Amino acid sequence: MQKFRFVAVLLVLLGSGLPMAEARSTGLTAQAISSNFSESKQTVKKVLIEVVQSQLAAFRAGNFTKAYSYASADIQKQMQPAAFEQMVRNSYPVIAQSKSAKFGAVLDNGVQAVVHVSLVGTRQATFVYLMTREGRAWKINGVVEGKPPEREGELAT
Repeated sequence: MQKFRFVAVLLVLLGSGLPMAEARSTGLTAQAISSNFSESKQTVKKVLIEVVQSQLAAFRAGNFTKAYSYASADIQKQMQPAAFEQMVRNSYPVIAQSKSAKFGAVLDNGVQAVVHVSLVGTRQATFVYLMTREGRAWKINGVVEGKPPEREGELAT
């Protein structure tokens, strides 16, 4: 479990857009390490999966504006919808053209979450969605391609 916490924290920091040196200097690493990620309650898990499914459905429909609406405020500050579309099409073709999704481990600490998803599109790939809570809504704060979890709740390194 400790291995997963470290990996989850690292992924959240990477998704935050902060360089690791900046994250360390601001004390974010220590704060994040103390964040206890645990298996999401069924109601939270359902909401997190619905957000990811909704964004994937928007991509499948070619509606990148709708897909952009599921991105966090931090992502939206970093890029306009056209740049978001270009980034997804160029860097994440499996996501942009997915045909199916299978959800794995979903963990959160009440403020941040990680959702493991296996997608089939141009090829099969596993991704970890980094989620953040904004008010009452969960938003996607980043996506990292990874290996399938070795065990439920553990990301292979």
